[in-house]
Amino acid sequence: MKIERNRALILMAFGVGAGLLSGMFGLGGGIIIIPGLMFALKMDQRLAHGTSLGGVFLISCASFVTYWTHDEIDWRVVLWLSIGSVSGSLIGAKLLSIVSKKTLTVSFIAVLVIAGVRMFFEIDASGVMIIDALTVVWLIVIGVAVGAIAGMLGIGGGLM
Repeated sequence: MKIERNRALILMAFGVGAGLLSGMFGLGGGIIIIPGLMFALKMDQRLAHGTSLGGVFLISCASFVTYWTHDEIDWRVVLWLSIGSVSGSLIGAKLLSIVSKKTLTVSFIAVLVIAGVRMFFEIDASGVMIIDALTVVWLIVIGVAVGAIAGMLGIGGGLM
């Protein structure tokens, strides 16, 4: 695929924006990458969502290392969320090929709006998380749901 110079610069700008959002807010960057691919490359929406996950993966890995070096990861939560999110992402990837483009667009916009509204509300995170059996079940369920949405929409789970 040949990319003209102006489009390459636009894609680089979207990439930098995605990286900044990831580093500052823990977002995977798909909210920037998908519109960038569709706008700059005129990429098909489904292909943009799938392609975005490759970028999100690399951005997430880079951010993950930084959070890890600052000891800002709760490994207990990672374990249980991962169990659910891996299976959820497989469901989401399958849904990507099934749902209509309109449903995909509306779902993408809905997740962005909900995430944006949620940012206005402060969450009390001052307590210590106790990992009991009920918490484990909830973390797995949340992982499945977030994984499915992230897998279908091509965005990182941190947004949710």
